[in-house]
Amino acid sequence: MTFIYNLISYGIVFGAIFNQLPQIYKIYKSKSIQGISFSSIYTETLMLIFNVAYNMYEGTSFLLYGENVILYIEYIIVIFQFGYYNSIQRDYIRKLSFLGIISVVFLFQIVPQIIFKLSIYINMILLFFSKWPQIKMNYQRQSTGQLAFLTHLQNQAGAIPRALSIFAESNNKLLYCLMILDNSLVLIITFQFLIYWKGREIQKKL
Repeated sequence: MTFIYNLISYGIVFGAIFNQLPQIYKIYKSKSIQGISFSSIYTETLMLIFNVAYNMYEGTSFLLYGENVILYIEYIIVIFQFGYYNSIQRDYIRKLSFLGIISVVFLFQIVPQIIFKLSIYINMILLFFSKWPQIKMNYQRQSTGQLAFLTHLQNQAGAIPRALSIFAESNNKLLYCLMILDNSLVLIITFQFLIYWKGREIQKKL
């Protein structure tokens, strides 16, 4: 059974390499970040920083959080694309600077230990605010804009096996709640893709 879970973990880490590539390429090709929530990307990056720092603090095997390191790098690229294709503004510079400071402070473990002890609650908050702005934007625009479906599909595909492995190996009910929240939010965005694509097809026929 351990071999199967390790195999899943290897697959998730390897798959993370290709996770944001479709999104990065789609932005590059269209020269646009239309319909993509900067707030979601930014909060997701903060969550990844915290996850990596927490696992380093706990001495967790890289195999169990390696995908977070890879995704962090890819999300940073997307954030730079926002600045490049949306004209650099003072607010963007301030947020980018804050992200850099947070990265250094957490990755070098220059934070009170109490923060890591409250990690599950912090993760739930960050997870919600990393997905909700995108869900809200999709609903308001009735479109998923330049959001890459392939990247989102990989997120959905990665969230399910990771949740199954945690349900199998952990007795932490709060962790279960985190996984359920993650899969639920990702599933909402999946439905938005399907609904708004269907809506566009109907409009074309009309």
